[in-house]
Amino acid sequence: MYSFFDVRGKLIYIGKSVRLRQRMLSYFSTSRAALDYRAQRMTPGIDRAEFRKTPSELLALLLEDHLIKRRNPVHTSDSRSTNATSTF
Repeated sequence: MYSFFDVRGKLIYIGKSVRLRQRMLSYFSTSRAALDYRAQRMTPGIDRAEFRKTPSELLALLLEDHLIKRRNPVHTSDSRSTNATSTF
C-alpha cells in the first residue's frame, strides 16, 4: 500500500500495488500526457509518499478500503464511487 501527501501533510491518495516499483515509476517517470486525467491532476501536488507492506493482497485490499472510508483522500475519492466500495 502507498499513500501520497501534499505539502501541508494532507492525505491526497491511497493505493495498492503488487509491483510497487513499477507503479511509482508509472506516476513519476512517464510524460504527463501518458498519465490518466486523475494522475495528471494529482502528481504535481505530491510532496511525500509513505509505504506500508501487508502480508497478503487481501489484507491490502481490506486496509485500503478501510482507510479510504475513514480518511476520504481527495484523489482516491474522485476515482471511486460509494457503490463500488465493498463492505465486509
